[in-house]
Amino acid sequence: MEINEFKADPIIELDLSYQDTVVEILRNSKLPHSDIDLAKQFFIGQGTSTKLVGIGALEFYGQNALVRSMAVLNNGQNRGVGSSLLGYLLKTAKNKKVESLYLLTETAERFFARNGFEKVDRAVVPSDILESEEFKNLCPGDAICMVYRFES
Repeated sequence: MEINEFKADPIIELDLSYQDTVVEILRNSKLPHSDIDLAKQFFIGQGTSTKLVGIGALEFYGQNALVRSMAVLNNGQNRGVGSSLLGYLLKTAKNKKVESLYLLTETAERFFARNGFEKVDRAVVPSDILESEEFKNLCPGDAICMVYRFES
């Protein structure tokens, strides 16, 4: 298959049967994976008929949510997979009446900024998000904190 012939399948919501695959993708992408539980987190994936090439997740905290575990394998990069996944997560959060989405990143600030996220100080992050494993234990203190606020 030529590179320009890449065609990803539609985005799917991942169930528990994808647990090991999600953890493997996160491990290979050097992203936190020790607390991954597809029964508790809302995970989506996109790929081809035989393999996921990208994943993303939301953790819901009342009127706020945490975007996490966004990973696109090399064979899906620069092909719109990340943007498709993020768009799906944004739509899902909006449909669930989420007011703000937060995330931590060490490598993808430009990607998220292009998609409407703004850098923010952790001091303004709601306490329930700050108490998440992602903020408390999994990501380094110098990771960039960003927010996406839905219009009212």
